[in-house]
Amino acid sequence: MWLKTLRGECGSALVFLYVCVLVGFMADMLLVPYYPQYFSVVYGVENPQYVGILIACCRFVMIFSYPAWAKLSKTIPTLKILIYTQAMAGVAVLACMWAPNEWLFLILSMVHVAFKSSYLLIYPLIISFAGRENHTHAVSSYGFITYLATLVAAVIGGSLVEFSDPRYILLIMAISDWLQMLISWWLLKRKAVPQVETVALEASQKQTGRHISAYSILWLVFLYYAALSLIRPYFTRFVEQQPFGLNSLEAGILFVLPAVVCIVVALFYKRLGLDKNLQWVIILAAAVVVVTTWMQVAGQVMSTMVAGRMLYGLALFLIQIGIDLLLFRNSKPGDMAWNYRLIAIGMNSALIIAPFSLGYIIQFSDLYMPFYVSMAVSTLFLISALIIFHPSGYWKNNLL
Repeated sequence: MWLKTLRGECGSALVFLYVCVLVGFMADMLLVPYYPQYFSVVYGVENPQYVGILIACCRFVMIFSYPAWAKLSKTIPTLKILIYTQAMAGVAVLACMWAPNEWLFLILSMVHVAFKSSYLLIYPLIISFAGRENHTHAVSSYGFITYLATLVAAVIGGSLVEFSDPRYILLIMAISDWLQMLISWWLLKRKAVPQVETVALEASQKQTGRHISAYSILWLVFLYYAALSLIRPYFTRFVEQQPFGLNSLEAGILFVLPAVVCIVVALFYKRLGLDKNLQWVIILAAAVVVVTTWMQVAGQVMSTMVAGRMLYGLALFLIQIGIDLLLFRNSKPGDMAWNYRLIAIGMNSALIIAPFSLGYIIQFSDLYMPFYVSMAVSTLFLISALIIFHPSGYWKNNLL
């Protein structure tokens, strides 16, 4: 593994930072595929708009909270920030466990997200710490960790929804936050991770074209997560109905099938050499996303669904890794936190608009419609990528 090439404390510190990513992302994903079931069981809420409102409110909070933590990290070490924020995040999510109604749950969830969002500072810290020569390894390892976390979270969440009290999911989330707090405290005490400076937008804009590149990526990120989040919240509910008729655990396994594919691909990504032609990889993967989104809803047979989910996961992984590499390869170490703030804003903007719209789509249509809307957004992503990556365009001369 590439981490072995880093000696002593550096390699060990990166391992623990990746553990923080695994724990944090797993906690984030535990409840996502089971929101409808959770609110139905715990609060008797069947209105699909509520799930959309909850997700939109939490993402709206993250749009403002993460940049605030990133700005604070310019003067306070990232790990010190994480110690306090993850401690408070654990308290907030534990309070959600005893919320007497869905609206207090919503408020406490927003408080939780405000503190929890600081863990996203770990990603640019890892990339800067790993060094430019290890960017591909670091980004693909991050992708591996996040999809592994999705897999573990869906299995745990599905098991608790199916066989136990779903509120135990919140207890696991709290424990995960506190584990991040302890790891951050331990790394800070050992002084194993250097502080990486961030820069203001004005400083980035002094570099010719760099801010334009960031906004180009921002648009692609927005479309990517919009298409993805239109399917996620009600996917398990979709496959629990006919003609599939799966239970919660089986639906959860099907939900994480793309993550399983991503985990396998991440192990061999560097060997495939795909990072040498990132533009075409992203374009071709976007075309695959359009086709496989259609496969998941049109076939209505399990074999087509499984094949579609597997190819869908492969394409999503290639797009995510490609965009991240384009961003970090063209960022100085001090710029990474700022550029990643733009990515976070694009991602969370999509995760506000798409789920909020999803509630109305479900209310006035059926569970098939989110797939078709997602397919339309994916098509827009493909068209945008073709324009942005055109050989005579801006990206060839100024980005790669």
